[in-house]
Amino acid sequence: MGFAFARAGSKLYIQGGSFVQNNIHIASLNQLFSLDLSTSWSVDSPPWEELKAGIADYTIHGVATSDNTTFLVFAKGDNGLTTIPRYDIPTNTWGLISPGLTTDQDFNPGSRPVLDPVSGFVYLNNIRTMEVFDFLTSTRLTQHIPPNNISRLYDGVSYISSRHSLMYGGGVNDRGYIDDGAGLVREYSLDSSAWFHHTTTGQLPTPRVDNCVAASEDGSTVIVYGGKVAAGYTSTLYILDVLTNTWTQGPDGSVRAFMACIIVGDQFLVWGGFDGKNTHTGPPEVFKMATHQWVNGYTAPSYYTNPPPSSGSGTTITTPPLSSIPSSNNLGAILGGVIGGLFVLLLSGGIYIYLKRNEKKGDTSNVQNSEKTGDQERLQPDESLARFQNAASDRLSNQSIQILDVQDYNPSTLDSESIYIAYPSDTRFNQTASPVMYSSTSPYSTPDAGAGRTYAHEPYTAGWYDNVYGAPNGEAQDSKNISTP
Repeated sequence: MGFAFARAGSKLYIQGGSFVQNNIHIASLNQLFSLDLSTSWSVDSPPWEELKAGIADYTIHGVATSDNTTFLVFAKGDNGLTTIPRYDIPTNTWGLISPGLTTDQDFNPGSRPVLDPVSGFVYLNNIRTMEVFDFLTSTRLTQHIPPNNISRLYDGVSYISSRHSLMYGGGVNDRGYIDDGAGLVREYSLDSSAWFHHTTTGQLPTPRVDNCVAASEDGSTVIVYGGKVAAGYTSTLYILDVLTNTWTQGPDGSVRAFMACIIVGDQFLVWGGFDGKNTHTGPPEVFKMATHQWVNGYTAPSYYTNPPPSSGSGTTITTPPLSSIPSSNNLGAILGGVIGGLFVLLLSGGIYIYLKRNEKKGDTSNVQNSEKTGDQERLQPDESLARFQNAASDRLSNQSIQILDVQDYNPSTLDSESIYIAYPSDTRFNQTASPVMYSSTSPYSTPDAGAGRTYAHEPYTAGWYDNVYGAPNGEAQDSKNISTP
């Protein structure tokens, strides 16, 4: 289960995942497919292209670099620590980056990486820390998250271009519970390294987990779709106007969680996922934002009138083969996995990244304007990231930064059974047996509608959920002794 996905230029990339039938895990997939966004198509005949297979794993996440040449997959290696397979888009080849994370810094499978296309940095919210990766210079920084921030696992996140920030929604707390904090919008300012809790009004989304979040290319709109609420899996869709912080409920789609979703132009695209029993294997779904309707086709935006040449050496097909599941690791079928990742805007070129990276970031007008309107509650920032961004010449001497090891990658060297996640065969998370636990008397105060609040985490206590979601700061994250279904 759990494919990685990311948009790179005019393509949506899908890698790995798990095929599930009747709540039984059938196979881990090593597939890599791309979906062409530069041409218009009917949902019945989407232009998938099969590319060179990668890691056979699930509960993985993906991002693409800002120059649209590399697709990065965050996964677990046979040592239990994070490995980052990297797919080179122009050459259709795979390599491996070893980020050198220690146990207390390690990536949790419920944490979603997201790209800042301006700096080129990749951010990974890991409950207690924010891991910041600079793949251009092969360095990494660990930034501590304020204790009164509502960090979540298995939430949705998206890059907001209009505010140069990251917005998070949904998820479970660090004890594995859905609580009322899942209904709040959390924002991380990339300019000031500060966290905010938003005041929002309107038709507020129900607190949920494993939902998908996508932002429009101009950063004016955020869509939250699907996931799992206290009552079970959901088909609901909510639209946030970023300027007014107002939610509107849209028409329901299909019941699904852990799907891929992106916004291209005024269209919200959804593919894959899990309906509470089976993997979604059908075609993509398209929601047209201008008319608030689900439609039967995708229309390429005008900026794709001169599409780039196809990269890689894959074979273009109109629909992935779904007739059978091979017994080997070479599973060519692109099948709907779960644990969708995140949409990130990937339009900045490499030269632009280099120039922006060396500028001193002194413009924080977006944050200041938000503070004046009173629509946010600012949490204590961590200045270490600003030093990381502005002192390029001192990067390698900073004690917080470690060298990333880049090497050739052979998919067979990674252990695809080293991570356990309780979807969907574990009865604690089976919709028909017992939904994800919801605690109305949570560690956090119950938020009033539209109220920005500050919450304190209750002390962490070990429990059965350690081997399901993994504990904060790497505690009890060793799942090697648990059999995957």
